[in-house]
Amino acid sequence: PRHHLDLHYLLLGQHRRPKPPSLPQVGHFYADEVGQYYCGGDINVLVRYLNGLLDQADGAQVAWVTGASPRQPGQLGDGRAVIEHMLHSCIGKTFTVRNGQRQPIAAFRHSEVLRFPEPLGDCRVYDIGHSELVTVPRSFPGMTRVRCQGAIQPAALNGLFQGLARAVERERITFNAALDCLMDLERGVTPRFKPALAALGGILRQWLRGELRARDLTALMRLMRDDAEQHHAGGLYVRVEGRLSGRRAAWVSRAASLQTADQGGMDEVTGTPLACFAHLMLDGKIRQPGVHAPEAIVDPRLLQQLFSQVGGHPGIAPLFEPELHWLQ
Repeated sequence: PRHHLDLHYLLLGQHRRPKPPSLPQVGHFYADEVGQYYCGGDINVLVRYLNGLLDQADGAQVAWVTGASPRQPGQLGDGRAVIEHMLHSCIGKTFTVRNGQRQPIAAFRHSEVLRFPEPLGDCRVYDIGHSELVTVPRSFPGMTRVRCQGAIQPAALNGLFQGLARAVERERITFNAALDCLMDLERGVTPRFKPALAALGGILRQWLRGELRARDLTALMRLMRDDAEQHHAGGLYVRVEGRLSGRRAAWVSRAASLQTADQGGMDEVTGTPLACFAHLMLDGKIRQPGVHAPEAIVDPRLLQQLFSQVGGHPGIAPLFEPELHWLQ
């Protein structure tokens, strides 16, 4: 064939010394699976885009919210790998970057409320372990503050994951037992007692912290009944701070839209950006050999053009229309 494409998924920290690429004329591309709303690395590229709008950037904050969507009749839900990825991100310690140093924190515990556009609106997101915490400071050495956050809708699912993660950390259940519980719930099957109790405990602690409302619990019960009339919103938030014209400023990109059984599924929101990156490689727009984070080698404008050509998710356009906030 005229083109050969070799895509690799790299888990940073497990592969400390990548082998030299076997096809340097094509190169190997690090595909960052954010695993949520706009994924496959475009959240990283948005950091690069906003970085370029400042004279000097020194901080980045990225956050995503994914909404659980009802399945069409006879359709399977998310695969085991997607849920396993999320569970891994919630367990143990992660870190946030402050003053250029990694500060360890508990994964998926610390939170804040961010404002997303409608139909999502204000939403609580949690600090979560993910690759942006590693790749953004590497790609932009001036970034001395980096924070990565995420959440699931309906909101009670966050407590469910937290409860299972806590039980795994305390060795009350195994990781596979927690994952099996999530898969049982996804399929509408009654889970085993011990993991289910841990999940309920997480939701209860979330309620006691004041992070849930009655309607959040109602939404969770409707989801468990596979209510086809219920749709949840997903969203993306990217904020880059620094100096512009001698003043402190921040550029903020945010978007949100409903995720339905027909649109916004994991295959679409991860596959579309990766397909665009592959297109750029085959067209010779990405030529660097080796392993790279998306924000290090993908031109944001080229990605924007490809999204407009393929249609993409209807909520993607506002991401390239950021808001400027003066901080002083």
